[in-house]
Parts: sequence; structure tokens; C-alpha cells
Amino acid sequence: MGQKKTAVVSGQDNKKVEKLEEKTKKSQSAENKTKKKPAKTKKKAKAKNSKKSPQYLKAKKIVNEQKKYSLKEAISLLKKTAWANFDETVEAHLLLKQEKFSTRVKFPYDRGKKRIIAIADDQKTMAKIESGEIDFDVLLSSPKVMPKLVPYARLLGPRGLMPNPKEGTVTADPKKKAKEIAGLGVKIKTEKKAPLIHTVFGRSSQKKGELEANLEEIIKAVGRQNIKNLVISTTMGPGIKVDISD
Repeated sequence: MGQKKTAVVSGQDNKKVEKLEEKTKKSQSAENKTKKKPAKTKKKAKAKNSKKSPQYLKAKKIVNEQKKYSLKEAISLLKKTAWANFDETVEAHLLLKQEKFSTRVKFPYDRGKKRIIAIADDQKTMAKIESGEIDFDVLLSSPKVMPKLVPYARLLGPRGLMPNPKEGTVTADPKKKAKEIAGLGVKIKTEKKAPLIHTVFGRSSQKKGELEANLEEIIKAVGRQNIKNLVISTTMGPGIKVDISD
């Protein structure tokens, strides 16, 4: 009797040992998987870099990502990082201290991008809107034509093109307003959900002095004290941080 009892206990102990071994193996395999994750992250990072063109990587090497360059240095560097076989657009990206900010910039030099002002009262403009062809930067409308634009609010609204009385784009005399706007300069504003401004201030083929003057005009219009960070780049080039301190 005593021997049989001992055998039963021994069997139960064996099962417990087996279960513990299984748990240990599972925990070890889980640890191994966790350890391997950083390696996968490294592989992903390498994969991302491999997707970048050799020209871009070459241009990136001459930019110190940790440094803020003076305006003149930044423009000189910008010209060097323009590597594409077309005349690249030159962009400014600003992080502001306040949200819902807008202003107008009168650029002293052509920025290589002609602003198109359209009038909804014109049948050709309405035909373009109906077909989804948006090739204008500003849309004006008289109050009587506004009801015709309502069905296209989802198309025009997200692009910031829906005429609005508060913006002055709904007016009794759209043609007169178009002439006024043309002389006011370019309107720049922050994104809806973030204090960020993205705008074009020239082309890579322009003279350094012209690009410097255009960029200085943006800083002046927005307000030096209102800017947290300013980064410039060409269409295909790396970002260059600009030091805007006096």
C-alpha cells in the first residue's frame, strides 16, 4: 500500500515538472523574440535609407542636422543641395508659437509660382469646378452664385478655396476684388490642426540675393518672435534649419 501511494505522488510530481518546463520554454522563446525586435527595427531603418536616391543621400551629407545656419549660410547650402534635373521649388516650413495664424506676404522677387485667381461667376470656372479640375489658388464669388458652389463644398473646402464673406472672397464685385487681391501679395496661414506653415518662396535657379530677400520677407510678415523653428529645403533636397535670432 505504501509503495503504491509513493508511485502516485511521484507521477503527480513529474507532471508538475513537465508543466514548469513548458512554461520556462515559452517564457524563454518570448524573451528571445523581444530581443530580436531591435534588429528588425534596424533593418527597417536601413530599408528606408536604401529607398533614398544616392543624390539625396549625397546632398544630406553636407547638411549638419544638429546645426542652425544663418539665413545667408542656409540659402548657400540650399543651392548646393538642389540635385534634381529640373528647376526645384524652394520651400519654407515654419513652426509657430500660436495657432490659427494668417498673414499676407509681398515678395520682393518672383517666387516662380504664378497665383491664379478665379471667379465662380464665370461659366468656364464653374465648368472646371463641376469636372473637378482645380487649377486656381483663390476663388471669388458673388453672393448670388454661392448657392451653386454648395454642392462642391467637400471639394473646395479642404483646399481652402470655398469663398467666405469673412475672408472677403464673397463680394458684390468679384472682378474688382481680384485686382485688389493681386496687389496684396500671397496669403500664408497655419494648418487647421497645427501651428505649421508651408509655403514656396522661390526656385533653386534664382540668385542667392533674391531668395534671401524673399525668405526675409516671410520672417518679417510672420514675426521673428512668433517663430519657433524655420526649416528650408528644395523640392527634392534635405531640410536645413535656419537661425532667425537677431
